[in-house]
Amino acid sequence: KVRLKTGQAGYIDARYIRVDTIPPHEYDENSSKWVIKFNEDDQKLMIYNNSELVMESLASSGIRYSFTPKGVYQIEEDRRGEWAYIPRFNQGMKYWVGFKDTYLIHSMPCTEDGEIIKEEERKLGMPASHGCIRVPEDVSKFIYENVPDGSIVIIE
Repeated sequence: KVRLKTGQAGYIDARYIRVDTIPPHEYDENSSKWVIKFNEDDQKLMIYNNSELVMESLASSGIRYSFTPKGVYQIEEDRRGEWAYIPRFNQGMKYWVGFKDTYLIHSMPCTEDGEIIKEEERKLGMPASHGCIRVPEDVSKFIYENVPDGSIVIIE
């Protein structure tokens, strides 16, 4: 929610603003059966099931001008796939799930033939993406296969 200098209040899509912290909210690892939390400061992704940490991994969020929007989201219904290739980025990804419009959690970038791009893999743990959250392939596969649509995604 934003307020203009004129006093007018309204909402703006998180894709267009960058915030240092998200507004107070009531969501945490106890908010649903499955919860994914990502912390931008330490570039860590945590996956909870029934409030228990089941997996933790380094990840990579968006770079400064292609940032990952902070907030509370959900894994979107029917927005997942085993493979996608984006010609304009000359990169592919394995095991992706969508949590906000064009934003995804997916494997480290791949070549068109599905091989992990080593140069991109070395960036794990630092901002490096076009806005998505990159994780190792085993983590993206775990999310793809186990974390259902509607699960909470918290990006701090």
